Amino acid sequence: MAGQLLRALENEAVQHGCNELGTNFTTLLPAWQIFERLLAGCQWFAPEPGMLLSKAKVVDILRAPWMNVQRTPPPGCSLFPWMELRPSERAQLEGDVAAGKIPRGLSPFADEKHGEPTISTGIRQEGEVVAWMTVIRSPFEPKALCYRSAFVQPQLRTGNALGPLAMESAFRRHAASPIAKDRPETVAGFSLQNSNSMINFYRKWVEPYCFCT
Repeated sequence: MAGQLLRALENEAVQHGCNELGTNFTTLLPAWQIFERLLAGCQWFAPEPGMLLSKAKVVDILRAPWMNVQRTPPPGCSLFPWMELRPSERAQLEGDVAAGKIPRGLSPFADEKHGEPTISTGIRQEGEVVAWMTVIRSPFEPKALCYRSAFVQPQLRTGNALGPLAMESAFRRHAASPIAKDRPETVAGFSLQNSNSMINFYRKWVEPYCFCT
């Protein structure tokens, strides 16, 4: 039955002029292996990993040693809550996404209708937004906030630790917020398109405190 439904979807897509179909799924779901076999049975290409995804309790993240290191923004940089993003800054970022300077999957405005701007964090350098950690209310995990988009401008990814700084700020805002009572968990995803330093940071400093990866 599932195979027939997928074939029907493919046929309908072709009739509407679609030349390609794709899908994303997570291995955190109980039925992911069944879904993978379904795709293989319909001659879809083998899936390729695109993101590292994990779940943790925010109080456990706060116990991590790296969370207890005193950090301050580098000279010329400042942290700010995302709700204080200026209209001119938003317009600039939207333009950068449209121009391909920021990957659409890492746009700070992705899934904005579920956003938590009081917890999401941005970093400015000399008045320009150069990094962020945006957080949304996960529509699929009722007990979790989803750490949706982590991004640092490429020229600032070496030696500045802006990614961990924005992430730490968001974790602390989450833990201190009344939202943590109903949503005490975090769902964090790290795109494999990110820099190696960000992936290594995740594996070393975040993954050990997760209860599901």
